[in-house]
Amino acid sequence: MSKSSYFCNHYKIHMSGRIRTVLIDDEHFALDTLSKLIEFYCPELRVIGTANDISSAFELLTQQQPELVFLDIHLAQENSFDLLKQFNTIPFEIIFTSAHSDYGVSAFKVNAIDYLLKPIWNDDLEAAVAKVIQKKALLQAGKGEELSIPVHINDTVEYIRPSAISSLVANDNYTDILTLNGRKLTVSKTLATIETILAPTDQFVRIHRSVVINTQHVAGYSKTTPCFVKLSNGSCYEVSRRKKHEILAQLKATEI
Repeated sequence: MSKSSYFCNHYKIHMSGRIRTVLIDDEHFALDTLSKLIEFYCPELRVIGTANDISSAFELLTQQQPELVFLDIHLAQENSFDLLKQFNTIPFEIIFTSAHSDYGVSAFKVNAIDYLLKPIWNDDLEAAVAKVIQKKALLQAGKGEELSIPVHINDTVEYIRPSAISSLVANDNYTDILTLNGRKLTVSKTLATIETILAPTDQFVRIHRSVVINTQHVAGYSKTTPCFVKLSNGSCYEVSRRKKHEILAQLKATEI
């Protein structure tokens, strides 16, 4: 099931621990498969429990109080929407998992983050988790707190603040993160997904199909064709012809 692999160990905005996650499915094979996918591709999640029917699921959710729930639609002869009706307000994010595609409207009504069709592909899983991270980042940003992004570096996890990133460069299904102090961190995630996670900071812009820059670190740019943007760490990138007008307008708007 390999389309791409996951970049971010877990997001952190002045908070500790991974995202507490519960898996609910009436098929043990499905639970085991999803658990392994999460372990391999989404270590920013911490699975704290599983359940396979409404009764045990409700008990688990009320006791463990997870932040995120992967929820199968059909639980034996029961329907998971009956489980959700037992909550006056739903205190966790939901990612539905189902072999059926005809419950999208119902999922929308309970503000589900995403709806994953079985068999679940890892890139679909990654995209859904990125939405969870982005939503939490937006909530924390509204409180004036700064987002920190943990990235895998061999067997360790290092937190990188967006303000320390000068640019992001696509490298097939990987992305090179270039920092202000000259480091290059290669992470196994597509450029598009990293953009999604960084979107709440509102300081990154794609200037080329394969390049995203931090607009706070632009040292200068040319008005010629081709157009180049120079960053404060000395990096220099060409702006695509299609995006030149848009990028120059955005850069001029920040000028004094």
